Amino acid sequence: MELKIKARKFKEVIEVINRLIELEPQEFEWPLLKANIFSYIGEQELARKEFEEILEKDPLRVEAYHGLAMVSSEQSDENSLKDVSRRVEEAMEKCDKRDKLGRKSQT
Repeated sequence: MELKIKARKFKEVIEVINRLIELEPQEFEWPLLKANIFSYIGEQELARKEFEEILEKDPLRVEAYHGLAMVSSEQSDENSLKDVSRRVEEAMEKCDKRDKLGRKSQT
């Protein structure tokens, strides 16, 4: 796959990643790679869709929020950036609550 990326054969790269997702659906790295490839080749809406799908499955996936922020920045979409920022803050609050609950149960 690395050679295909270096050769800029991105359609083939996406096909390989799709196959890897079929073979290893529990592996979270493949959808992230796919979303990042879309972003890299300028397919911002496809990248956004992929990052959103990742967050549907794992609302605390930091890399997906980062990707959304990058896509929004690339598109100069200030409203979308604000939305991503709000969602990150909400995710951080969830993490804080989980952390506090975890500490309480240990005492």
